[in-house]
Amino acid sequence: MNNIIHNTAIIEDWVIIWKNNYIWPFCYIKSWTIIWNNNRFEWYCSIWTTPEYYWKNYKETNVIIWNNNIFREFVIITNWTNINTIIKNNIILLNKTYIAHDSFIDDNVTCSCNVSIAWFVSIMKWANIWMCVNIHQNCIVWAYSMLWMWTIVTKKSIIEPWKIYVWNPAKYLKDNIIWLAKSEIDKNTLLKYEKEFYVKLKVIK
Repeated sequence: MNNIIHNTAIIEDWVIIWKNNYIWPFCYIKSWTIIWNNNRFEWYCSIWTTPEYYWKNYKETNVIIWNNNIFREFVIITNWTNINTIIKNNIILLNKTYIAHDSFIDDNVTCSCNVSIAWFVSIMKWANIWMCVNIHQNCIVWAYSMLWMWTIVTKKSIIEPWKIYVWNPAKYLKDNIIWLAKSEIDKNTLLKYEKEFYVKLKVIK
């Protein structure tokens, strides 16, 4: 299917790979991974590796990688324990990004080098995460937000849409006006994300 896979890459049985994917040297992709189209895996990426622990009654689910994503060197994505780990579209994960099991990464997210994302985390559309950010398990990073270098998202952190956060623990700095202008998002979409945020926040509380 027009995939380019280096002969040193290890692709286990029961991996589904669709079209126009590039898998470079020494990558390791385990069974139960589904990879759609136009993804690029640089050297030493590891997909569907063993998680930190298993739930007592875990389900056999998948790591699902959609379309047009870039995985730079040494990216690690661990496998499921309860739900699918999902990487959606047009995502850039720079070197040494770590994504734990059961996480969800939405469209157009960028993670810089050495970002660590714990289990059951959701990163929503167009979030921009800078170098060495750490995100606690069960957190949500909302759409169009930005986490500056070395920010620590703790279990009590609330990362609102289109805002910038810094420090440890994460603290609001200012609105993400430049990112909103670049994305050309309209007012109705902003209101939609705001409504989703407050509905979810009420459920969490």
